[in-house]
Amino acid sequence: MLNYSQIKLKDIAQATGYSVNTISRALRDMPDIAEETKKIITERAKKMGYVPNKTAASLRTRKSMTFGVVISGTCYPLQSNLLTELTFAASAAGYSLLFFQSHDDDALGEITAACEHGVDGMIFFASYAKVPQAAKKLVSLSLPFVLLGEKDFSEPCDTVTIDNERATFRLTQYLQQKGHRNIVYITANGPQVHVQRRMQGFLRAMEAAGCPNPMQQVYVANNPLQHRSWMLNCTQRYPDATAFIAQNDMLALLLIDYLNRHGKRVPEDISVAGFDNILSCLYPVQLLTSVEVDLKRSAKEAIDILLRKNRGEIPLSQECHVNVESILVEGESVAALQPEGWSSAV
Repeated sequence: MLNYSQIKLKDIAQATGYSVNTISRALRDMPDIAEETKKIITERAKKMGYVPNKTAASLRTRKSMTFGVVISGTCYPLQSNLLTELTFAASAAGYSLLFFQSHDDDALGEITAACEHGVDGMIFFASYAKVPQAAKKLVSLSLPFVLLGEKDFSEPCDTVTIDNERATFRLTQYLQQKGHRNIVYITANGPQVHVQRRMQGFLRAMEAAGCPNPMQQVYVANNPLQHRSWMLNCTQRYPDATAFIAQNDMLALLLIDYLNRHGKRVPEDISVAGFDNILSCLYPVQLLTSVEVDLKRSAKEAIDILLRKNRGEIPLSQECHVNVESILVEGESVAALQPEGWSSAV
């Protein structure tokens, strides 16, 4: 009996009565093969345990059927979930992913390693400050490149992102509609574009609501995941705050834990909202009010850009920018207040 590694196209041809050429074109989903014929061939191939030889396909097409993915530093839960969706989207298109973790801002070493593996394109997470050197290198190599996040450099590259400023603006307005006026925004100290955009959305909403000095309502936490003293400092600085918005869910959850341990109930005493909705896949109930990103669509859009550029449907020189809509998810961490006038929290 043949095992999966021994099954060849000629074996499927013999079992179905079709020619080897028809078998090959049917398994590659070519349009000149009838759908019924494809169904017969693919079902028989699956039953026989046929596994396509990607090495042979690569020699024929001069494509590795592989994309490289570069992440930077510690992988935040949202990134982990997005990596899973990228894997699914690539697999559905017949591609595999190679992952590289970068600890350098420009990631040139990871680009070199990916090119040595012959990848057909690359995806970067914009979770760090500087990627223009990487973009410049990839352009010189004529390698398709998608940045997951907003860019702040002139070098051309494709992007898939969300409107961070608009999302935080809407989240802040949601709390204002609940009657909150003394709202504090907690942000990490970083130059990343999404960090700045989210803060700008908060400031714009506070200004539109008549806050006399929105920047006084922003607390900057230095290295918040390593140094927990920011929670004590923040709550002491804003003792009259009725609501906090955190730059991401990790900060929001740390703050909620701190408040609960120090006798403050969420949301009865203080409301807290985050960004990214990382708890959605862990709990059946919505515990945290947050902003949710459509990770499945983000992953599909990134993979689709690389596929279309590899197929020549989009010129390499043409930039593609996709904005994925985010949604506000109401959880159990925000309570309504009666509207009051502005009062200083400093």
